Amino acid sequence: MSPPVAFVLTGFGKFFDVEDNPTTKLIEWLSTDLEGGSDNFNLLAGVVLGVSGEDVREWLPRLSSLLASEPRPVVLLSLGVAKAECFRLETTAFNKACFRCPDERGWQPQASCIDEALPLDYPVACPLPLERIHVNLLGSGFRVELSSDPGRFVCNYLYYATSTAAAARPHCYSLFVHVPHFAQIDEPTQRRFVLATMRAVAAAAADAASGYDPEKALL
Repeated sequence: MSPPVAFVLTGFGKFFDVEDNPTTKLIEWLSTDLEGGSDNFNLLAGVVLGVSGEDVREWLPRLSSLLASEPRPVVLLSLGVAKAECFRLETTAFNKACFRCPDERGWQPQASCIDEALPLDYPVACPLPLERIHVNLLGSGFRVELSSDPGRFVCNYLYYATSTAAAARPHCYSLFVHVPHFAQIDEPTQRRFVLATMRAVAAAAADAASGYDPEKALL
């Protein structure tokens, strides 16, 4: 029997002054380590994207094809790097591309809508119970915080695009997580964190798909 939740993982390659993106190594490791799956999830795909709006747009049709043939709940988990001292669970994506530098294909939009049909900076919140997931991860000893500002660079561009894709499919969820550089939190700890996050998110996604609410169950 297949695990109840499938993951599509994305990370990024080099960009601007980041030659060694930790998310590249994390995705490569996870793609190998999770080949056989885990107890409550397995890996549908693991992809490293170029850091550009065009790379994101080229990825979306491939993502749609993956989702079209997958009957289980799916989590689109995207990883990006940030200059931070801790992990950040991003609660919201925004309909705005405002790049502080050109992306890897030379594009540098300024205050542009990602989706022209909606207002600039229109927010899309992650529907997963991130507060509960946050407490779970803190209890496991990780330095992690909730963040409502994913920036307006390619990380947010991807998050907004995957959030829109997820909203169009039943029991599909998008989450973006910013990780620090390995100089701030070492690679083994980051590996453990991503796996712990996937287990917590998979449990939440499975509960949501079944209609089970752990908080109501305690009442």
